[in-house]
Amino acid sequence: MKRYFAILFFVIVGCVPASALTLSEIRTQIRVAIRDNPSDSSRRRYSDSLLLQFANEGQREVNNLTWACDTSQTYVLTPLTTYYDLQTNLIAIHQAYFKDRAGNLIELEEKLQRSLYDTFPGWDKSNGSPIYYWVSSSSGTSATASNPLQISYIPIPTRQSTGTVTLWFYSQPSDLSSDSDIPFDAQAELLPYNMTLAYYVIARIKFIEARNDEAVTYQGIYQTAVAIMKDRIGRAPNVTAGVSAGGK
Repeated sequence: MKRYFAILFFVIVGCVPASALTLSEIRTQIRVAIRDNPSDSSRRRYSDSLLLQFANEGQREVNNLTWACDTSQTYVLTPLTTYYDLQTNLIAIHQAYFKDRAGNLIELEEKLQRSLYDTFPGWDKSNGSPIYYWVSSSSGTSATASNPLQISYIPIPTRQSTGTVTLWFYSQPSDLSSDSDIPFDAQAELLPYNMTLAYYVIARIKFIEARNDEAVTYQGIYQTAVAIMKDRIGRAPNVTAGVSAGGK
């Protein structure tokens, strides 16, 4: 048990590995911790496919708890187009910019559905240079799980008032599949947190095996690693005094 508390101590003080861990390396870390790493792979209790499933579930949970993955998308608006499909991996937009044909850049303000219809009941018929955007949960009539959210830019741009939009948004990372895959879409600032997925899987398997003391310890390690991610990701320690540090 002392060994497990030693591991927890190093995670708490932030001494997590800074190098990237591949899916293969994460599986090895898991197998060592759950004592399922025999030289003869045919004697393993847990298949690679099951560990992959658990690791991907862990990646989705960690990202949903931290909104760690951040990405961007840029495209030119089509005149008189009301709705645009958003990327299927989008969780939430946190910044949106519009650059008009003259090169002027403005930050777009998000509107919620109720306030949009209360304030601009004819918003979908007004034309001009966009200053607002609205994300709609409606995604058409097709009932498929991959239907994307949609976004509208208001007023609706014409040929004369169109321009380029850049969206910054929190995203869901791609599932791991190949042995060489790196968690969280291999984003450089997230490499120190790759072991968090191993902690998640180890704790889960310890609970399955009713090794409750070890399971609770690794669950604590996992939760501490997630808390460190929440605290560290998005920090801006060199921001000028008076400006809020941290983008989360």
